[in-house]
Amino acid sequence: GERGPAFFYADHRATCAVCRRDAVFSQEGARETLEAAREALASVLASDRGKIETAVTLLPRPELHAKAGPLANRWLKGLTEVEEEGAQDGKRGARRYRIFVLYGLPRAGLLGVLCHELFHVFQSEKNPKTLEADAAFREGAANYVQVCVLNARGESLRARLLERQGDSVYGEGLRRFEKLAADRGLRRAIELGAREQRFPDGY
Repeated sequence: GERGPAFFYADHRATCAVCRRDAVFSQEGARETLEAAREALASVLASDRGKIETAVTLLPRPELHAKAGPLANRWLKGLTEVEEEGAQDGKRGARRYRIFVLYGLPRAGLLGVLCHELFHVFQSEKNPKTLEADAAFREGAANYVQVCVLNARGESLRARLLERQGDSVYGEGLRRFEKLAADRGLRRAIELGAREQRFPDGY
């Protein structure tokens, strides 16, 4: 059909013909999609939270997993690296960010992943101890933002695939955060997701 034939990337990932036609392979394409992700976040969240300066680099899967180290998993499509300078007396220093993402993702999927990673940047800016946060809470919040952006852009299938993930961090974290947002409202939940380190009692 229209989605064939299958194509295999050099890092052994398979893609259909439709997704390959829309895939992003260049650094310029990644930077353009990052700017689109900033605009999507501003629109969906009604803020400029994605405006923090951030670089983006495309990588094959083995290199992305090497960057992630023990955090690597089969769902991993992006990673945010944080460098901090000048920390002293318990106060955080200036932070620089770089996002690493898989090459060859369809543009719509890449935009969602970049929104997820940009929210991690915002978490880092709002909470000096974000890396000490509960993983399910941190990733669930970022996945929730990604789902909101995807749904707003008519990409409901991609959003549903995120919600169906079976792992205890990305999948279950997202479902728990969706319950939090349903009870507290989107804006309140997003603020909690950026500022806090774990789910409130009951979630």
